[in-house]
Amino acid sequence: MSIDAVTVFFSYSHKDEALRDELANHLEILKWNGDISAWHDRQILPGDEWDREIKGSLNSAQVILLLISSDFIASRYCRDIEITRAMERHESGEACVIPVILRKCMWSFAPFGKLQALPKNAVPVTDSAIWPTKDDAFTNIAEGIRKAANDIRQQLIAARQAKVDQYETTYQQAIQQGYPLGEGAQSKLNRLQVALGLSEADIAPIVTRLAAQYGEARQKLERYRHEVRLCLQEDGGEISPFSRSILNGFRVNFELTSEEAKAVEQEELAPYRARVEAVEQYSKVFADALAHENPPSEAMRQQMQRFQSTLGLSDDDVQAIEAPLLQAAASRKLEQEQADYANNLHRYEQEFIKAVETRYPLSQRVLELLQILQQQLGLSDADIAPIEEPIREAAEARHQQQLRTQEEAEQGRSNIEDDFIKSEEGINNPKPLPPEVSRKDLHDCDPTKILFLKNVRDPNGGWAYDINRIRDISGLVENRVFELFWLQTSKGAKTASKGELMLLNQHAKITHVVEILDDDVRENEAGYFRWVRVVWMPEAEKDWSQLPHQRDIIGFEPPTMGGGTAYSFANLSKFQETWNSLEAFQQHVFQVLTGAEPPMLDEVDESLSSERFGANYYAKLRDLLAAKDWQAADKETLDCLLQVMDRQQKGWLQREDITNFPCLDLRNIDHLWVKYSNGKFGFSVQQEVWQSCGSPTTSFINKEWDKFGVAVGWRTKGFLSIGGDWLLYSQLTFGLSAPKGHLPGVFLAEQGGLMMRGGRTSSRESLWAVGVGSRVSSLGSRLADCSR
Repeated sequence: MSIDAVTVFFSYSHKDEALRDELANHLEILKWNGDISAWHDRQILPGDEWDREIKGSLNSAQVILLLISSDFIASRYCRDIEITRAMERHESGEACVIPVILRKCMWSFAPFGKLQALPKNAVPVTDSAIWPTKDDAFTNIAEGIRKAANDIRQQLIAARQAKVDQYETTYQQAIQQGYPLGEGAQSKLNRLQVALGLSEADIAPIVTRLAAQYGEARQKLERYRHEVRLCLQEDGGEISPFSRSILNGFRVNFELTSEEAKAVEQEELAPYRARVEAVEQYSKVFADALAHENPPSEAMRQQMQRFQSTLGLSDDDVQAIEAPLLQAAASRKLEQEQADYANNLHRYEQEFIKAVETRYPLSQRVLELLQILQQQLGLSDADIAPIEEPIREAAEARHQQQLRTQEEAEQGRSNIEDDFIKSEEGINNPKPLPPEVSRKDLHDCDPTKILFLKNVRDPNGGWAYDINRIRDISGLVENRVFELFWLQTSKGAKTASKGELMLLNQHAKITHVVEILDDDVRENEAGYFRWVRVVWMPEAEKDWSQLPHQRDIIGFEPPTMGGGTAYSFANLSKFQETWNSLEAFQQHVFQVLTGAEPPMLDEVDESLSSERFGANYYAKLRDLLAAKDWQAADKETLDCLLQVMDRQQKGWLQREDITNFPCLDLRNIDHLWVKYSNGKFGFSVQQEVWQSCGSPTTSFINKEWDKFGVAVGWRTKGFLSIGGDWLLYSQLTFGLSAPKGHLPGVFLAEQGGLMMRGGRTSSRESLWAVGVGSRVSSLGSRLADCSR
């Protein structure tokens, strides 16, 4: 009997035995071909328990033939036992029940009446009106049984194959966990074989094939592990973009899945990561200890040695950790001492300036008080001599000038500006009338218009442009409007525009804030004149010598060149050294002079904030972009990216860094680039170009990456716009003439250091493959995540 033969059970009345035998004869061809194996109760051997044999065959048969006649239906055993069990198995899908109508009877109301019967149209075998001979009927029945048997045999084959597949899957899982198989794993597989009903012949090909495959796969895994170790040794415990490209090549060559390669890498990275974690723990604990006890005591040293032993660090490891921390601690201590010293010097300088400005020459009592302050601050005579000398010289010069001025005034001598006015009056060119404007205060002004600083002086040593002086030069006292004067040799008379604000500085004091009233500049032999309106000045009755020092207003000391040059804060080096941004300076001056918060400006510009470093972190980047200094802005962008992810020492970002880059920082950097380039540059602009080129994500060069490179100007066009060379960072165009998305070029900049590593040489093509492309695609994904 064929292993695939379908078992057939005959359920019949013994009174129909002759008809059953004729049917069996017609089914012999199916048995001969191995399609079926038939059973009926006449096959029970003497001595066998007939009821048990019948039920056993009935429960195991795959096709159950009900040979229908009135005698069959009348049989209590057939009705109560065989028909009942047959219908149960049919409805559960365990067997196929086929009624075979032998003789005419009322059978359609029976439980099997709903089933498709044989022969055709359920015409009884004995109906000679339809069937010329019984052979015709039995042949039709045999054909129907053959079709049913074939359907069932196909189901059996599929079921057995499913069992074989299940065994193969389980065996593969077991062999992956350990090879050769252990006793426990083999025992479980044996039990599964029995449960699935599989023979040794069924499982032998599986065992042979998988054992061979696993042996080869294991060898490839070990070869990949060797390459991973080499890369980790070369890259200092990390996998650089260049090494990642190399390992991807080995993974593909060894036919490893990403999961298999990742598992090997994680195993090899584990000791490096454990060491890095140990170093970080020791570094943190030692730094905390130094913050409380510097230099370290012997007890602290002993505790750190025990901690070192626990972490498994060598003496060389510890020395490498402690040396920079000790040096940094010493530097901080020295810096603090220097800062304290500088603060003491500054405090003494402020008090000395205040004393000199209050009264000069200094009285004996003031000198005694200054000496007491010197002792309290721990300053020597050598420390204060450089402070006092220039202040004394300036004060003495002013004192002598005042004496000379008084003497000249008594002799009726005019000051320099009066001479200029007189000479101007002698010209047949009448002085223009002042603009008709009302009085205005600084409260009503826009702080962002504070853009210039001009030194002024009164030739008599007094205060230039006070109320009396404005009256003397034919200004409008009520509206505080006058003509501001520049000598012929001075600069900046034509720089400021209408509506912009200028600070006037004299005697180291900020005494005026004036608004430029028009864009006209009047010129004659005397110099240059511009109409201005005072929006802030001290009250007339106030002693201007008691005003705060200029450093308390603007934070630095401006140049003291003569001629009354007007300086733009944007181009003033001392301003750049003192302030991080012009906006912060403008808000500070406005608040100090008015005592009020600046209008229409928030304290913190969220577009300049960093999640890690807080407010105004990107102010420098904004200023560089606003000044159109694209190359410096590009470098600042890379520095910011590295600082945010603490990768300054490495000099490049991993794909994981980009994936985890703070959304606030990424959006703000992109916003600044898009804003100041009018939508031409920025990460989001590059993302749009990237998407238009098919959103390539592969780490190797293909047509999509070629298209992207040409579109943003990072690759020259070749024949038919395909090919060409990838540009180096130094070949980028830092200007608005560059293609859309050309900047930032930070990923090209960071790759410059990877052109030669570990004895391996990279072309420009491989340079792109080891990192630039993956970073562009990763950045596109991160921008999409941050925009959700």
